[in-house]
Amino acid sequence: MTEKRYKSVSELMANIHSDDPHFVDDLKNQMNCRQIVRGLATLRNSKNITQEEIAKKMECAQSRVSKIENGLDDDLRMSDIAAYLKVLDYTAEINLLPSDMTIVDEIKYYACRMKQSFDKLTHLANKDDTIQKGVAKFHIEALVNLIELVRSSAGKLPKSKNPMPKIRLSFIDEEIMQQTKKLTTSSCESETAPV
Repeated sequence: MTEKRYKSVSELMANIHSDDPHFVDDLKNQMNCRQIVRGLATLRNSKNITQEEIAKKMECAQSRVSKIENGLDDDLRMSDIAAYLKVLDYTAEINLLPSDMTIVDEIKYYACRMKQSFDKLTHLANKDDTIQKGVAKFHIEALVNLIELVRSSAGKLPKSKNPMPKIRLSFIDEEIMQQTKKLTTSSCESETAPV
């Protein structure tokens, strides 16, 4: 007999406590209330830094770090998050987005954010020929990867009587063609979710 594999703790608990849906709902709510603190602890552990070490750099007691990591997201203070992340060489970013934002609007928002980052990168390229070549190469790589992301997502759509039209891209530049062949075979092999 093979063991059933669970995708998450909540799925496991739902199976074990199938007779008590309130317990499972409470557990899911508790887990959802700890996403940021779990993310902080995961970052710390990924850098092999102890609570004592981070506390020393934050200039606080180890018990304060423990309280942060074992608390709820609602109990976090921005100053604690900023200090914690600074020790780990990270910065926090807060996006103020409308609560009724659609998924399409979300994708458009992140596309605009990507454009801003590309513009910053392009600005750097204006200062040096070597940087300009590297940035141009990265633009090609990013384009190929974005096309692959969209293609991969579209490929997961249910089969339809009216299939999506085929799109053919032609590249004149030999380097772009070589980069495309190389990257499409290796890009986006693993899909990850945000912490």
